[in-house]
Amino acid sequence: MKAVILAGGEGCRLRPLTNHCPKPMVPILNKPVMEYSIELLKRHGITDIIMTVHYLSSSIRSHFGDGSKWGVTITYSEDGMPLGTAGSVKLAEQMLTESFLVISGDILTDFDLSAGIQHHEDQLAAATIFTKPLDLPIEYGVLLSADKKMDKMFEKPNWSDLTKHSINTGIYILDPKIFTYLEDFTHYDFSKDVFPAILKHNEKISIFEAEGYWSDIGTLATYREAQFDMLHHKVNLPSKGKEIAKGIWMEDGVTIHDDVTLKGPIYISRNTIIHEGAIVGPQTVLSESAIIHEKSEITHSILWENSYVGKSCSLGGMIGHCQIQDHSALADMNDETVNAWREYTKRDS
Repeated sequence: MKAVILAGGEGCRLRPLTNHCPKPMVPILNKPVMEYSIELLKRHGITDIIMTVHYLSSSIRSHFGDGSKWGVTITYSEDGMPLGTAGSVKLAEQMLTESFLVISGDILTDFDLSAGIQHHEDQLAAATIFTKPLDLPIEYGVLLSADKKMDKMFEKPNWSDLTKHSINTGIYILDPKIFTYLEDFTHYDFSKDVFPAILKHNEKISIFEAEGYWSDIGTLATYREAQFDMLHHKVNLPSKGKEIAKGIWMEDGVTIHDDVTLKGPIYISRNTIIHEGAIVGPQTVLSESAIIHEKSEITHSILWENSYVGKSCSLGGMIGHCQIQDHSALADMNDETVNAWREYTKRDS
């Protein structure tokens, strides 16, 4: 079976992180979030992958290339203009002659894809939607189903619409017949356009109730949360680092000088250097080749690759690339940020 990874979105809700970085490339513990999806597909025997790309596509192409580094084959389908989730897949129609899997490039999940594929084959459906219960589904498409067959869907519904909190996770298995409902070079969305068309033509849409972890890396809050869900063993996905002590994760090639204080949970990536007297953590991720100078303190922050923090600095709540000069104090601990950290800590305590 082939897979299509949707990797063309602009990630507007993650700005400014996505001003110069496509959303599927934002790092989760020093790996682009989409890299986890590629590894998951490989784990389930899916090695022929088509990526639909558009926004800042050159950075995606340069990182993943032909996919051989991950043991897969990647073919790129470039959208000349935004065509929506389904419209972009329509461009790759000639490469999709059998049932195929669609997954968003900006989600983090450890779902059992093989079980979903088997379910799809057993149900003889035109489409299978991976769903998951969620306590607060107001931001997502919600399915109302009976006997595991889709009856109705609300896209970002009102609370009065909800009778069952089962969300559309953006992972589908589709029969190529769905292309007959789509015109070339036209904007289509799976939830708003394709699935209603399938039902209108009395074709079957099956619901696969997946078990495991799923997160849409769509906001700064969910971006933060996913990092620490990984560190707290809530996600069955491999990271580059190892837990060398409780809550202290580290990759190879890290240099830590004397009198450094590490407060977990933290993640320190390779080629990072932490100088004397520095304090790192809690709730902090240092991506590859970060440099933290003497007597600086960093807490509740996610610093991207090649970040630099000078001497005697104090950082709190920072996310992204940082170049901080000596004796600086910076914090982005607004109410939303503080509440997000507090809620996460409360749930994990």
